[in-house]
Amino acid sequence: MSNYGVEIIVAAVLAAFGVAAWFSYKRRKDLERFAAANGLSFDPSASAVAGLPYGRGSLFDRGRHARKNLIRAAGPGGGEMYFFDYSYTTGSGKNSRTYRFGVAMLAGAPASLPAFELRPENFLDRIAEMAGFRDIDLPQFPVFSKAYRLTGEDAEGLTRIFSAGPAALLEGRRGLMMNGGAGRLTLMRKGYVSAADYPGFIEEARAVFTSFLSN
Repeated sequence: MSNYGVEIIVAAVLAAFGVAAWFSYKRRKDLERFAAANGLSFDPSASAVAGLPYGRGSLFDRGRHARKNLIRAAGPGGGEMYFFDYSYTTGSGKNSRTYRFGVAMLAGAPASLPAFELRPENFLDRIAEMAGFRDIDLPQFPVFSKAYRLTGEDAEGLTRIFSAGPAALLEGRRGLMMNGGAGRLTLMRKGYVSAADYPGFIEEARAVFTSFLSN
């Protein structure tokens, strides 16, 4: 390859990094302005949640992960809600892949809440069920049971809690992931939440968290 070709490749890589840095900066400023306009605190480093345990679920243990752009808001039941960007990267070089999520966490959930993991059910899950690996199904909420895979050691306790409110609410909200336990509830959506969509994300998280506190 000629020196000219190398220079083009280097320039393209630098340009890509520059564009990524600009979008990251713009996102941070947009979220900072949103927080300020709504009287909410903002921390670009998300240092307040860096050391928190996240309850059951391996999502937060995968790959090389990062948390940033933390927004804090009052939560239901006297707790505090944390909203932040979360990403993790697996592989390296050309084989690397980064996954991004918008995360909402309620600190102050009931300590008696059994540990659980909830995520959208997929085709592989249905195959696993045929092989005998079953999740917790709620017969009175067939739409919920078909849309989501709920797992946890305390099946009886989780059936009671989800049947009292969360299952009915989640039936109309697809694509969510959750885990709970240790006095915390965490809700996740794939992809970062834009500043324009943040009001809806906050209200969605508040509604879901409240459904767990009312039973």
